[in-house]
Amino acid sequence: MKTIFRYLTLTAFGLCLLETADAAPSKKKKKASVFPNVELAADKVDGVKAAAEAGDAEALRKLGHYYMQQAQDVKGRECFLKAAEAGDAEARAWYALALYYQHNRSPQGEKLALEQALISAEAGNLMGMYFSGLFGHKDDEFACKWLEKAAKGGFAPAMRVLAWKMQLESVGASERERKKFLALYDKAMKSGDITSVHAGTGKSGYIFDRFPYARTNRLLRQSIELAKKRSLCWYDTCFDFNFPLDRFAHGAAKYYLVILGYKSLELAADKEKNKMDICTRNRKELYDYLEKQAEMGDPAACHAIVSLIELPHLFWSCRPDVSFSNPDKSYWRQKAEALKKTAPPLYRKLRYPF
Repeated sequence: MKTIFRYLTLTAFGLCLLETADAAPSKKKKKASVFPNVELAADKVDGVKAAAEAGDAEALRKLGHYYMQQAQDVKGRECFLKAAEAGDAEARAWYALALYYQHNRSPQGEKLALEQALISAEAGNLMGMYFSGLFGHKDDEFACKWLEKAAKGGFAPAMRVLAWKMQLESVGASERERKKFLALYDKAMKSGDITSVHAGTGKSGYIFDRFPYARTNRLLRQSIELAKKRSLCWYDTCFDFNFPLDRFAHGAAKYYLVILGYKSLELAADKEKNKMDICTRNRKELYDYLEKQAEMGDPAACHAIVSLIELPHLFWSCRPDVSFSNPDKSYWRQKAEALKKTAPPLYRKLRYPF
């Protein structure tokens, strides 16, 4: 593997070990750069459609998201492409992602997506740079070049992926090199990247191996609260992990990230004397939350419950005496399918683990 660190000098990033994510905020507030809210309010649709018909590129991009949210993928891709051809570099990046999913994450889809993402990246769009790094992952030097550009521009998911790549290369490296990727993880966390809290491939990266339990618990719970605010979006978890993944599994991004938060809480408690009490309390808290969301009519919560019933080994490292009030997965499957009939069309794309 070609070395990554040639791109990642302290001079290039101006990095020093940053303050941790739960530090007091600076008086000078900088807008976090994670990814935009793509939902379009119902009372705005007609106006956006009119502007799009008149050739407005930004309106075309917004309309593309609207159609993707309605599970009308063909129309969505067409709008993204028209906006891209009208000069909207961000729309080009979204078109790249839509192509990737259209081709079911195949090598051909990855190739087509990379071609479009690169056009967006070369036009200066941070999201295009990020996607160029993800879809171009087979060439580390190429991927890191674009991830570095996106990270320097303030795009938090790129910071996390870059930190992860640096960490993979840093096994046995000096403390100075370790501080580089930890600083990037921390900066990504402060910019709103949820999964940076769970990041790492070993004890030199996981947050629960870096900080005392009380602080780790606080940071993880902050990430859980951020995850709970996520809505179902057509792009799902593509900004949350280090590779483009399939969509809508385990209750999609909102519930999958909440579950990961509780999984990390369990790992963080590993050395606590009352570990089982902590895990029992946290597990009950999660199960009660999911059941409440399901009873409020969210089919995605039902999918998350099915995942936890079918695949406990995927998430949990211990077995406290806690279960759902109804541990019958067929009940939750039936409830999910009933709720999907009246839910927005995108909910029909939710997937079960198997």
